[in-house]
Amino acid sequence: MRILILFGFLFAFTACQQKSIQQYIVKNSENPNFISMNISPKDYLSDKSTEKENIFNIIERVNLLLLNKSDSLQLKKEYDEVATILKDEKYQDLIRTTDKGIKFQVDYVGTDENIKEVIILILQKGEKMALLRILSNGLDVTQLSKISTTLSGNSVDEEGLKNLFEKISVALKK
Repeated sequence: MRILILFGFLFAFTACQQKSIQQYIVKNSENPNFISMNISPKDYLSDKSTEKENIFNIIERVNLLLLNKSDSLQLKKEYDEVATILKDEKYQDLIRTTDKGIKFQVDYVGTDENIKEVIILILQKGEKMALLRILSNGLDVTQLSKISTTLSGNSVDEEGLKNLFEKISVALKK
């Protein structure tokens, strides 16, 4: 009986210790080594057709966390921490690729019919790391594909996007 109680406590303790991407973002949003932004995708659409508006209404918000460090040890430590979190079974692997020194990984939480979060992790070897957490309200794989098509088409507000990239660029130079 004591063994069962001990096992129960150990299980409860380890379950409470599991970290999430949300916890990682919250923990590092005030860290001066990171740049943290919350973005509403609706602010960057120039063509607000009903179909596109409906798709982007499903996306509640995007959390962006950037690390631009010359300290490659810290960069590796942070990347490894996020990669370890993403190994948790609740994160479904979607894409993993490496090209020209850039690692790119996309994971999601939920099912193909109801994606709750999309996580994008990008590492430019030895230089920068970006972590995006896209929160959605009933996003499915088909809608995710439409969002990708919308963003690659001409329906993005280029001026708004330019302003966003300028903010990021200024923040990276700090």
